[in-house]
Amino acid sequence: MADEEKDKAEKMAAAKKRILAEAETEAEASTDAPTTEIQPEQIEPEPVEATTVSEPPPEDDDEPSELAVPKSSHGRKPSVAVESRQRSESFYRSGAAAGPLSPGAGITSEVYREQALKIEELERENKRLAGEVEESQSRWKKGEEELEELREGRGDVALAVEKGKEADKLKAEVESLKRQLSQAQSQSNKSSRRTATASPSQSASVDDLNAQVASKSATIESLELEISNVNRQLSEQTSKNNELQSKISSLESAVQKAEQEAASTKTELEELKASLDKAGDQAEKDGSDRDSAQTRIAQLEAELGTANRKASDSISRAELLEKKIETLTQLHRDNDARNQTRLQEHKKVEREATEMRTRITGLSNENARLREAEQRRRKADLGSIEDSSVQELLDEERDRLLAKVRELEEENFELRRGVWRDRRRDMQPSIDGQPDAYNSFDDVDLSGAPSRQALPNRTHSSFQDVIQSGISAFTGQTPAHRRSDAASKTKPRQESLGSLDEFEIDEEAFRLAQEQEAKNRLERVKEVKRGLVQFKGWRPDFVDVRVGMGGVFEI
Repeated sequence: MADEEKDKAEKMAAAKKRILAEAETEAEASTDAPTTEIQPEQIEPEPVEATTVSEPPPEDDDEPSELAVPKSSHGRKPSVAVESRQRSESFYRSGAAAGPLSPGAGITSEVYREQALKIEELERENKRLAGEVEESQSRWKKGEEELEELREGRGDVALAVEKGKEADKLKAEVESLKRQLSQAQSQSNKSSRRTATASPSQSASVDDLNAQVASKSATIESLELEISNVNRQLSEQTSKNNELQSKISSLESAVQKAEQEAASTKTELEELKASLDKAGDQAEKDGSDRDSAQTRIAQLEAELGTANRKASDSISRAELLEKKIETLTQLHRDNDARNQTRLQEHKKVEREATEMRTRITGLSNENARLREAEQRRRKADLGSIEDSSVQELLDEERDRLLAKVRELEEENFELRRGVWRDRRRDMQPSIDGQPDAYNSFDDVDLSGAPSRQALPNRTHSSFQDVIQSGISAFTGQTPAHRRSDAASKTKPRQESLGSLDEFEIDEEAFRLAQEQEAKNRLERVKEVKRGLVQFKGWRPDFVDVRVGMGGVFEI
């Protein structure tokens, strides 16, 4: 308890010092302020109001006047009490001097005085409560001691109760002995009546019984006295115990009340300290409010400018995002349209394939029917055939139709297999851009021996060649000869099955493919040139295989 009171006293002294120092600094600032130039007529009412609002206690006012400032000749620092007195004296003097000069300083000094008075009252209340707590604790200790005594008395009461039980037993024995004695007396009276003269032994037994009864009655009376005394002591102890318990309960309630009051005083002290700190902070803030307001205005203006810029940037970004969204939606729609067109083209190709299949089956049926008819006609008119050219034309047309059927079957198979996508690049024209079919390279047999398998295919010309030769015979033009069967079979450039614009083309892959094709073409040219050295000095004569190729030439 002493340590706690000492800590509380130190805290209160520190709070007083801080409050007085703040009041002194404010008083000095108020004395240095330019408010001293105000006329005295306008300042006269202020001190009256300040004094009427709250007057300091006389003992606080008299104490600084009586105390003298100690002169520290030895150079040591004065004690804490002396410093607090000096500060209080300077505080009251500065408050009294600064009252008529600055109204704000007078009000703040009055506020600080009221708070100091409140703190002193709370200190006195705290000391009073501490004394009450000590008294209640001493009472509590006394009650505990009395309780211990009562507990010891309870042990005596237990012994008295045991003695009472023994007395009851003795009473019962006495009653039984009285009954026996009455019975014995009645029997003795009867016997005395019957026999006028009794024997000396019977009279002696009766005297003994009377003596025993007298002694036991005496012991019973003494036990009854002891029991009454014990009962009286028990009642006294119970009354004392009840009184002590009531005192203990009252002391406990008083202790709790004192603790609550101490807690409330602590909270009030903390609130007062917080209010004092807030008042000091508010006084400091009042001086810097204008500068902070101006800086805050400048900051708000800068923030407003940045917010406007951010808003404009966000609006432009939103417009740009909307444009991007529109373009993406348009691209999505275009892609959907392309997919639809691709699906339609795929369906169209499938329909064409089915039509081709039906045509192929029809042509094959027609071809079989024509063959059967031709065979029947040959068997019927075998001797009447004179013109073999018609038969050759029919055979050639039949072969052409068979080749066309095979080609259509291959194309159908490739379309079903998806090879046309892989061969699109092969179906494009060459890099040099020469559509002439005669510029392509052919494989030529330079051995001179005619191929047995190639001769039957070259004995007959096509129906178109026959018509062209007839026209050239009438017009006098020489027909254009073909270099070889490979050259005759070269096809003109075919357009792609689908537009390349509708598909996404990898330009880098296309460029690499073109470079690779150019390299392959150069390699083929180099191989042919290297192979021509082997045939230097030879004079081949292509007599049997020069149909559609030209005349004899030298290498």
